[in-house]
Amino acid sequence: MEAVTTDIGSVHAREDAVNVLLIDDDSLYRESIVPNLEDHQLAVEHFADGNEALKWLVDGHTCDVVLLDWHMPTISGAEVLKKLRLLGFNLPVVILTAFASEKNEVIALDGGAVDFMDKSRSSSVIAHRLRVVAEGAKGTGPKLAKDEALELGSLHLNLKIDRAQWKGQSVPLTVVEFNIIRLLASRAGEDVTYREIYDVVRGKEFFAGDGILGHRTNVRSLIKRIRP
Repeated sequence: MEAVTTDIGSVHAREDAVNVLLIDDDSLYRESIVPNLEDHQLAVEHFADGNEALKWLVDGHTCDVVLLDWHMPTISGAEVLKKLRLLGFNLPVVILTAFASEKNEVIALDGGAVDFMDKSRSSSVIAHRLRVVAEGAKGTGPKLAKDEALELGSLHLNLKIDRAQWKGQSVPLTVVEFNIIRLLASRAGEDVTYREIYDVVRGKEFFAGDGILGHRTNVRSLIKRIRP
């Protein structure tokens, strides 16, 4: 009997693996990138269609990071990203595209993505970025020294559980957003560089986007999301 293949694939997660949800309609690319990511200790669940991937999440499955293609025929990466947020999933999303442009990168980052990469990047670079993003979202990435709390005017930061309050009201922040607020609050009245902010988010010497200053676009989008 001829074997039947589907557009859904999975690799059983190992304890030390980062669990990745890959959404990409290009079957050839998936067949190429999945085993390469596995070689870098990533466990990959992959879908050709964004709606199927969203259903998988709604059904109770989860992952550490989403690797999302930007251009797909049935539902675009931008639409998948929007639906993820509307459904209440706060998973870190890395956009992957063969059509990289500053305009698309800004749209993706403003929509809630944490990184934006060209498909031409090597599997080792993609794997490294996914691991750094996942560790940052778990709170296992670079951190400032722990204290009990930090007060600044109407802002209260509970540093033991990474929770923020403004005028007594809880403020929903991701771990990345909380770490940025914490850095800025701890340096109140001082100039904080783009690089210092991005070091808290992704770690020192991690570069995103085009060129050595590509992280600036990411930082601007993150600050825009935090502002009311």
